[in-house]
Amino acid sequence: AEQQRRGHEASFKFTHFVRVEDDVYLFPDRLAASLRTTTGEAEVRGQFATWAEVPFPRGFCVVLSARVARGLSDLAVDFPAEENPPPSELSHAKGVWVRSTFWPEDAFLGLLLHPWKNLNLVNDERFHDLPGRGPNAKRVSLESIAVNAVQTPGEFHGIHTFRTGGLGVQRTWSRTNDTHVTVPVQVDARAQLDLALDVTDHPSCIRDAQ
Repeated sequence: AEQQRRGHEASFKFTHFVRVEDDVYLFPDRLAASLRTTTGEAEVRGQFATWAEVPFPRGFCVVLSARVARGLSDLAVDFPAEENPPPSELSHAKGVWVRSTFWPEDAFLGLLLHPWKNLNLVNDERFHDLPGRGPNAKRVSLESIAVNAVQTPGEFHGIHTFRTGGLGVQRTWSRTNDTHVTVPVQVDARAQLDLALDVTDHPSCIRDAQ
């Protein structure tokens, strides 16, 4: 069975493994373009934070090079996990206790990666939260690769509309200043979201908004 598994892995060639949560808008073309410029064989890319002084990629979008992904799949964890509920302040978090420390699942990935020598950790600022919804909150722009904490279909539609150049909704855009436009997005029958977008490098959007 082990030989069969390894044979299957050998036949399935890939350069990177990407994990994305369901409240993230991913720009796959931008991600692919950024990965074509990478040179390190052992690389982890994402938006990094720390837990118990260990750096980890926040779980909303994590990119592992093939070498790291295969290394993790072969990893034998040799320390016992403790069967305790998470701390009260993290009551809804998924994770595991290790040596009296609770590790949320994305931080636990950092713990597994921590002993890895010559591992390139890329803290990519283009992986970010929507404004007001996380520690790395930014406006959506042409630099964005993974946008976290997108909560409604209307927000997904608004970002997708911006990504495709505003086809079908240019007339609803309003100009804020020389670098931003606002796209009103209908969230449901009772609410509308004004999505502010950075168009510094997208002059056609400014022309459409005038």
